[in-house]
Amino acid sequence: MTVMQPAYVLCLLLSFLSCRPAVDVTPAHIETDVPVGESFGMTRADEPVEFPPFIRVIARPELYHQKQIQLVGYMNLEFEGNALYTSEEQYRHMQTADAIWIDVEGMKLKPPFARGWVIIQGKFNGERRGHFGMFAGTLETITRLDSWK
Repeated sequence: MTVMQPAYVLCLLLSFLSCRPAVDVTPAHIETDVPVGESFGMTRADEPVEFPPFIRVIARPELYHQKQIQLVGYMNLEFEGNALYTSEEQYRHMQTADAIWIDVEGMKLKPPFARGWVIIQGKFNGERRGHFGMFAGTLETITRLDSWK
């Protein structure tokens, strides 16, 4: 039985490792230089821009209220569903409480895409919570909206 025991332990270990989920590495977790492409927002603001982690904006909206911020996230633009999510999975599960509403009114050009990873910049409003108050805040006066790859 001593010969069987190491084989049993090895099989058990391998089965546990094969069941372990893969590490989710999404663009929100990767630091890289982002080339500036054509922007679809209004003219750039003269205000200083902050680059907070997405999660911090959701957790502490009062720190960024009425400030220009830039975020990377998964965007969805549709009727009553314009929002920026931390991940595509969050969008698929419609976790709006941890997403930020995107106010597309006033944009001089509409983006040629409705869904995907973007880098976006605008003024954050932590008191305005989007459609039916379902979101963590609103990104207004969009000054940059580019596809992020």
